[in-house]
Amino acid sequence: MGDGKPNIVEKSYKLLFVIYAPIALLSYVINAVGGFKISFLSIFLICVSVLSAVLALLLIIRYAFKRSEIINTPDSNRNAPFLFRHDFLIPFIFISITSFSVLSLLIYSGAVKELTYHKKVIATKSENTTIVLILGLSDQNIIDSKPSINNTFYDYGASEIQALSMYQRFSPSHGNHFDFDLIDHQMKYSEELEMEIVQLMKKGVIYFVCTTSSISVPLSRKFEQLISKSGTTSKPILICTNASSPEVQTKSNSVYRFFIRSSEQTKLLVKKSISLNLKTINFIAINNEYGKGSIESFDKSWSEKGNLSISGIYLDPIFSEERIIEEIKTSNILSNNPDAIYIPADGVKLQAIIKAIADFSDDIVLLSSAAMTVKHDQLAIKDILLRKKWFTVAPKTKAEEEIFSYNIYTSFLYMSIIKLTKTIEKMDEDPDLSFHDEWTKTESPRLLDFEYDKKGDFIIHSRLDSSLTD
Repeated sequence: MGDGKPNIVEKSYKLLFVIYAPIALLSYVINAVGGFKISFLSIFLICVSVLSAVLALLLIIRYAFKRSEIINTPDSNRNAPFLFRHDFLIPFIFISITSFSVLSLLIYSGAVKELTYHKKVIATKSENTTIVLILGLSDQNIIDSKPSINNTFYDYGASEIQALSMYQRFSPSHGNHFDFDLIDHQMKYSEELEMEIVQLMKKGVIYFVCTTSSISVPLSRKFEQLISKSGTTSKPILICTNASSPEVQTKSNSVYRFFIRSSEQTKLLVKKSISLNLKTINFIAINNEYGKGSIESFDKSWSEKGNLSISGIYLDPIFSEERIIEEIKTSNILSNNPDAIYIPADGVKLQAIIKAIADFSDDIVLLSSAAMTVKHDQLAIKDILLRKKWFTVAPKTKAEEEIFSYNIYTSFLYMSIIKLTKTIEKMDEDPDLSFHDEWTKTESPRLLDFEYDKKGDFIIHSRLDSSLTD
């Protein structure tokens, strides 16, 4: 500056170019070899902002030491410090503010995007649909009458847990979208069970799956009342399965049943009885919703064919296996020389009944509900069944593959869960779809031969069976 001619650094824009141009090259190098997951523009703006902050700090320091000189020297004076001239300060301030503003905007946009992503992840996790399974995992009657906890676990409950395990195993991708809450109804309907369901409705739960006639019958009757009591604005749905009683009150858009009904089972058994020329039929049943409903259906079908009403004995559901055997052996069940005995029972009670009549004449035909197809129960009474003439009911399938060879209760609970989750997924894809239409129209499960009947109920096409499962 001593020769009186303007130096290159005295031209503000040239000076700014000399200062900031290397930053672009440095940013490119950092972006190329640094492996950072941010753009070249972001790196450049960060470097420009950092350098601008450093220059601003230097200006403040210099101003502090040369304040009087800077203030007293006119801006037009060539001896005035160039960094404090308008030629430099105006473009410098503009560049600094612009770089800081753009960088702040990019950081803000990235933060909002990241926050939105996390919210979306959290929302996705919390948007899992909750399905409440109201299952008979243990029998309260056995709990009340047995001193040992080892005797309280009911075989039926084990089959239901197996159904949920099957769903998790064979439909892992679907399972990620659903949360399953379990309620053990203990084969006993109560106000406590009602209150638990009401509280779940208040929390927004819509879908409930219930098993066994003993719980499905009273729950289906009071389900609408429980919805009103909960005050929910949604429309909860109850799916009843493993419940054959005619007293299950189904209703469109509210209560549905997916299981072989008593009427379908007894019609097949009655038709077989007529073909065998059976005249007198007695029954041995458990005195609960399942047992009474099955006897009512059988008696109706039997009487419609011109036969006399069937007679028999009811057993208290609280009875132990030993007590059931004792009650049957001391009863007058054989007083009218029956040609057949109809036995609507399942689990340990079915086993106990068959053991009790083991010494009855082998000429007496045994007619059983679908429970006789359960492999676990068959194995326990296999020696007796091998020398008896007996018939039970099994669902028809559309293929040779047998999906009920192990346990009909496991299979139907599993299929009900599959059918429900697929219905919900379709509704999630198209919110305009109605639950009723999708639930009744979906072909799932494809192997099962069934069709929609009316008022939330299905016809499960069935067949007679008299084979022992290996």
